[in-house]
Amino acid sequence: MNDQSTLALALSERASALSREEKFTEALEYYTQAYQIYNSQGIQRSLGYNLSGRAYILAYLGRYNEAQPLLAQAAAIADKPGSEIKRLSAEVKLITAELALGQGAFSNVKDNAEQALAIAGTQYPEASMTGKGLLGLTQAYGGAATSGKAKSLEALDLAKQLNDPWESAKAQLVLAETMLLAGDLQGALSNALQAQGVFNRLGQGASEWRALAIAALARGKLGDKIEAREYALRASDLLSKLEQRWGRENLNSFLGRADIQRLQNQLKQYND
Repeated sequence: MNDQSTLALALSERASALSREEKFTEALEYYTQAYQIYNSQGIQRSLGYNLSGRAYILAYLGRYNEAQPLLAQAAAIADKPGSEIKRLSAEVKLITAELALGQGAFSNVKDNAEQALAIAGTQYPEASMTGKGLLGLTQAYGGAATSGKAKSLEALDLAKQLNDPWESAKAQLVLAETMLLAGDLQGALSNALQAQGVFNRLGQGASEWRALAIAALARGKLGDKIEAREYALRASDLLSKLEQRWGRENLNSFLGRADIQRLQNQLKQYND
């Protein structure tokens, strides 16, 4: 491995770590530097994962017009006949599903999540966990909340096998949201708060915001408006911190996502 390849790998690993910490603007800078090296060397596999990593961040931030062409390029690499890269293909489909979830396009979420699950099988349990969680949310928002909750429980079971608190917290957050929709308010509250504790320790402000939002809604529906307001205020404080971390433009595009707007609108009753 030459010096440039070593540098590109180090840049990519740093970008991935920053993305996991939800330090997205810094992660994008590292990904972009790595991309320039991979592109000059023509390393298709590395290019594909770089493109998907950047697309994930842009989709998370609601910058869909920038994410979609990167996903298309990554898919072309992953699905090239004769040199398919299964894990990358599943990853691209999951990011496409997450992008669709952010837009409220539930049929696209279902299609891409199911395709990702078919590719991942038992070979890529992290991808399977994410796919099942996305299907659970789609079912729950589509009126089949009980089925959505069951699918989200399957995702949590897979997450526990990964032995990674972050993966388990992500799955618990999805489960909490499906439980809220299924009317299992105590379960929603418990799982949201457990996930929130992990996100807080890991410094993942956006995920913690979502967990607090679900906790507020569950607590409010249980009749405790005072504690619901407390969770809602803590969630609001986190948005201020996210603006400092991401910048106003990125925060605004994140808040423009259909799924985030839906939660924000429901929280308004506790923010007045």
